[in-house]
Amino acid sequence: MRFKLPLALLALVIISIGLVLMLRSVSKRITPTPAPTTTTSQSGTAYINGIPVETRMEEQAPDAFVSVFYTWYVTHPPGAPGSTQYTQFMSVLKQALTPDFVAQYEIIAKQTGVNPLTLSEFYYASWPSNIRTSVLSTSGTTAHVSVSLGTGPQLKRLDVSVVRTDSGWRIVSVASEG
Repeated sequence: MRFKLPLALLALVIISIGLVLMLRSVSKRITPTPAPTTTTSQSGTAYINGIPVETRMEEQAPDAFVSVFYTWYVTHPPGAPGSTQYTQFMSVLKQALTPDFVAQYEIIAKQTGVNPLTLSEFYYASWPSNIRTSVLSTSGTTAHVSVSLGTGPQLKRLDVSVVRTDSGWRIVSVASEG
């Protein structure tokens, strides 16, 4: 049986492509990588950048959701507040974060100078190609996912708390792991 990509994932890919095109004219601390490419095999399995993922967000494992999200997130800087790039960036975050976390996102960044989803002031070139996730624990509709970004001195380990909603997994909070 063939599954169709959920609307949220399709919107994420379309917005990602638009953000990559806009990034060509913006100088940032990182060099963005191309937007994720989504393909579907004859068996109905969806692939993002060659990685198989569930096609229905509500059936996707929490670590797969977190991996796909962070792969997009670390390759797409938000842009300046008020810019079109920033508005599009925030619209994607609204699909992946809980409403409470979205509301706190800008406040945390302004008050601390730290990125609320990476708990870092910087993006590192090793992050996009070195993202590893695993489920730490699950309980009902919640899960904790271990995320490792990068390697060596650029390695960042996170504990990402997610909750399953009717439209799929959403990020509730991020903490340093360990």
